[in-house]
Amino acid sequence: MKKTSFAKLVSILLVACLFTLMFVGCQPQAETFSVTIGSYASSNGTVSTDKEAYTSGETVNLTVTPKRCFEVSELKINGQSVMDDFDVNGGVYQFVITKDSTVDVSFRRVKWTLTISDYDTNKGSVTATDGQTEFLRGASVTITVTAFEGNKYTNVTVNENDVTSEVRANSGTYTFNITQNTVVSVQFAVEDKWSLSTSGIDNVQGTVTLAPFKFGYNKNEQVTITVAANEGYVLDRVMLGETDITDLLVDGAYTFNIDNDYVITADFTPTVTYTLSVSGDADGQEKYADVTLSNDKSEYGTNEKVTLTIDTAMGYELSDATVNGTSIMSSLRKRGGSYIITMTENINVVLEFVQEQMLVNATVATFDSEIDRKGKVLLDFWGDWCTVCTGTLAPMLEQLVGEYYAGDATAVQLNVKVVKVRVSGSSQSDTTAEYSILRRYSSYHNGTFPFLILIEDGQVIGSLNGAYNDYSNFIGWLRSPNFT
Repeated sequence: MKKTSFAKLVSILLVACLFTLMFVGCQPQAETFSVTIGSYASSNGTVSTDKEAYTSGETVNLTVTPKRCFEVSELKINGQSVMDDFDVNGGVYQFVITKDSTVDVSFRRVKWTLTISDYDTNKGSVTATDGQTEFLRGASVTITVTAFEGNKYTNVTVNENDVTSEVRANSGTYTFNITQNTVVSVQFAVEDKWSLSTSGIDNVQGTVTLAPFKFGYNKNEQVTITVAANEGYVLDRVMLGETDITDLLVDGAYTFNIDNDYVITADFTPTVTYTLSVSGDADGQEKYADVTLSNDKSEYGTNEKVTLTIDTAMGYELSDATVNGTSIMSSLRKRGGSYIITMTENINVVLEFVQEQMLVNATVATFDSEIDRKGKVLLDFWGDWCTVCTGTLAPMLEQLVGEYYAGDATAVQLNVKVVKVRVSGSSQSDTTAEYSILRRYSSYHNGTFPFLILIEDGQVIGSLNGAYNDYSNFIGWLRSPNFT
């Protein structure tokens, strides 16, 4: 009985072990996947995974590390970009693997290097912005090229592109935005010397001096030429090479930047003096005007300039002015003005004056000159169709002018010149030339005629639409004008 029970127990155990072996041997093996990292520039960064193989559903830790001056520009897992969830500065990206996967990474440079090629430091210097050698992508970079005295830069290139003309145009600087590693090359050379000399100058008549004085000048070096005539002589002409610089002298000196070889010549002539006289009407021009000369003396040198100024007295006008018989009225006005005379001969100025006409009829051509006077000007816009103009106002104006000529104290004190402007109609749409004068004062006009404007020294000081029936009231308005 005991042997049979033990045999059964062993049999049961053997069967159990067999079933266990069979069950375990039939379980499926867990699937594994790989991660393949595509090619990339290892000089720009590194890419690695934490394992070589992963079981399905396992998390992959992908480490991307850019090197100095670089950043991650693209990260793709199985062809799909994941940059929205990844830092351009690198780090660890995690994803769950469910199949063999590919990783593609691209790097881009964050900073570009600037290299200045070797150059002759005894002849000049080349510097970049703040002395930097690395710049962020797209940064503005300024190159400054300086040639030492006696030298010049002959060629400037940036990545083999010639920028010499741009450097010269910008006083030795060139600015650009850096987008790649950049090499700047500059060549210096000894600068050519320019000569400046004088020729044919008679030191008895005058002198020409140079500052600074030396036998060779650097290109664009500043030089001042000073010319002085000796006593008894005047400067006639100074030539710098083929250029006449006589009129460019300031107090006898001319400063320029030398850019070529030049020979200076100067001509002097013996001093010649001229006289200038001013004459007027028989009663003496001081009665009619204040006449002055800017440099009033008995004699004037050749080409000396004198300004003649004429200021007519109240009640008179300048009718003509001549210089040695040639009228200069086109440069003056009835009330006078200024005229510059260049002394090249003896000069005789003749001035003619007339008593000012206190009542005139003006046209478009004469209007501006008629109102150009000292004192008051009364503009009378009238028409022969206007009975108030011809029947009421006109006699008052004639009385005012008559009293002025007669020396009436009130009229003389008022000193009013009447300028009559005849318009052909009362319509604002009148297109006659004289009506265009009226339009200058349209802001004061309500359409009524006669229409009066009172001006003093060019400024409107009163306006009157209509007319006074009483002369004394009219005079009162002239004394204290208003706008009605």
